[in-house]
Amino acid sequence: MNKNDECWAARRPSRGALSALLLALVPIAACTAPAPVRWDSPSLAKCEKKIGALTRKLDRKLTTALGTCKRLYRASVAGGMPLSSGAVSGCDAALAKSFLFPDPNTKSAVSKVKSQLDELVVDAHCSDADLLALGHAPVGPLGDQWARLIVLQRIKAAWESEAQSTNDLADVFKEYVTAGCVHCAALAEPPCRRSTCTLAPGSAINFASDTPVPLTGSLSFDVCRSPLLGSDFALFGAPSSGSVSAFDTSGSLAAGVQYACIRMLGATGLIQNVSSALIGPAAVNVCQDHLVGAPDSDECAVGGAICSSTAADPEHPGSVNGGVCTEIAPGGVIVGGAFVLGRFEVSFVGTGASPSYPDTRGADGVPCTYDDTAAGPTVSFSAPLGNGVGVTGALYDHNAVDGVLQSHVFLSPPLFDPLRVAAGDLSGGTLATVLPALHSYPALAGSPFADQLTAARFDCQ
Repeated sequence: MNKNDECWAARRPSRGALSALLLALVPIAACTAPAPVRWDSPSLAKCEKKIGALTRKLDRKLTTALGTCKRLYRASVAGGMPLSSGAVSGCDAALAKSFLFPDPNTKSAVSKVKSQLDELVVDAHCSDADLLALGHAPVGPLGDQWARLIVLQRIKAAWESEAQSTNDLADVFKEYVTAGCVHCAALAEPPCRRSTCTLAPGSAINFASDTPVPLTGSLSFDVCRSPLLGSDFALFGAPSSGSVSAFDTSGSLAAGVQYACIRMLGATGLIQNVSSALIGPAAVNVCQDHLVGAPDSDECAVGGAICSSTAADPEHPGSVNGGVCTEIAPGGVIVGGAFVLGRFEVSFVGTGASPSYPDTRGADGVPCTYDDTAAGPTVSFSAPLGNGVGVTGALYDHNAVDGVLQSHVFLSPPLFDPLRVAAGDLSGGTLATVLPALHSYPALAGSPFADQLTAARFDCQ
C-alpha cells in the first residue's frame, strides 16, 4: 500500500459499490477517444423527456412567483406605501404556492414536481439505469435524493436568473422579511455559494502502477442548503475553465509528450451532515470486463450492478467490450461523506517533444489554457466520486488476455467537515474515483495502456 492509502491488487476486488472517473490532466504518449458509453434501457429517451417537461413547468412557476414579489415591491415603493399594505401578503401567497417544501398538502409547485419525479420511477417511466445514464443517483441504493437535487437545481437556477436581471433581489427579500413575509427568508440569501476545491499535495492519479502521479489544479462547486435536503449539503459542479494537470514520476509514461486537459462540465451530489435523513453509499465500485470469446462471461454484470451496454471489439476478433458496471451498496449516515456524479471533458495538447505531437500550447507555452492552438480530440465521460467508504474498481481481461486483472482500492478517503462546508469551505475533504476503460489508448510497443484502469484522488485545501 502506498503513501495515499491506496493499493493495486492482482485479485478479484470485493464487490460493494462503484465510482468511475478519469479526472486527470496527464502527460501521456498518445490518446484516442474511448467509445461512448451506451445504455440498453429502451425507456431512456422517454425518461429524459418526462424529466425535462417537469423541470420546465417548475421553472415557469418559480420565475412567476419571484416576478410577482418584485412587481409588488416596486409598486409599493413607487406609490410610497409600506410593504405591509398588501405587498407582503401577495408575495407570501405567491411563494407558498410555488416554493413551499415540505408541503403537507402537496399543493406547491416544488412539492408537486418532486412527487411527480418520484412517480416516474414508481410508474416505470425511469429505471435506475436511465437515471444513472442521465447523471442522477439511482433510486435502488440511494432513495429519492435524485429528485430532491433536481428540484433544488431549478430553485438555484430561478434565483440566480432573477438576480442577474435584478441586482437587488436579495435586498428586496430582506425588506420583505423585515415587513413580516413568512416565506421570504429562504430567498433573502442565494441558495448556493461557490466554493473551490484547490487540490492539495497528496492529490494523485495512478496509471496501471502503484506509483501515484501528482495532480494540481482545482474544481469548482456550488454548495447549497435547502429544506429539500434537511441538514445535508448539495454539491453542484460549476463549469470549470481550469484544468487538472499531472506529471509523470513513475517512468511508465512518456512524460511531457502530450497532456490531457480536464474540464468539469457539471456535477450533482451531496455531502451528508449530522442528522442526515438521506441515504449515502456504503461502498462504490466500478468494473468493466473485456470478454475474450465464448464461454467467457461478464465478471462485472452481477448482483445489483447497473451496466452500460456491451459493444463490439474493433481490435480483438472474437472479443466483446463489456459495459461499464456501477455498483452502489446502500449505507446510512456518514457525517462528511460525499457522493457525486460528474460529467467531464478531456482534450489533448502536444508539447513538441515528439514529431507526432507538435507543440499546441499556444503563446504562453502552458498546456490546458485558453490559448492552446489545437485541442485535438475531445473525450467526454461520466464519473461517480465518493469518500468515507471503500471506492474500488476493476478491469478484467486486460488487453483481451484472459485472466489478467487490474484493480484499485481507495480505503475511506478523508471526509468533509460539515462546519466548514456550511461556510462554503471544502478544505480537508477528498473525492476519489476509479475508471476502467477499454481501448482508451493505442497499443504502443511496450505500452500497458490499450486497456487501462485509472484511479484518482482529489484532496481539497
